[in-house]
Amino acid sequence: MHSSRKSILILEDEPLVAMMLEEMVAELGHTVAACPRSADEARAAIAASGFDMAVVDVNLWGGTGSELLGQVLELGRPVVISSGYSPAGVPEEFRGLPFIGKPFRIEELDEALGAPATPR
Repeated sequence: MHSSRKSILILEDEPLVAMMLEEMVAELGHTVAACPRSADEARAAIAASGFDMAVVDVNLWGGTGSELLGQVLELGRPVVISSGYSPAGVPEEFRGLPFIGKPFRIEELDEALGAPATPR
């Protein structure tokens, strides 16, 4: 586990997956800043900017994943992309970011949270 505790914004629209991510983040010693249940709640959480980094599904609430991901990056926060698809399904402008595939493994999440990157 990585020693530096982070406040993590989780943007995931599948409730069971979101709950699993919240549990994993806590188990790794981090805190969950927010886990919004709608695109509007997600926009508000991003605007409040009370988080160190975000885990963002690329397919959210009817296609808002890329929009929300862009908003997080505009704040200069590191992002981990999550998806049930392969990394090739990530929009080109976000391909330099850490990626974790579903189903998640806690070791992969730990590694991704400890090594944030920015898009190329």
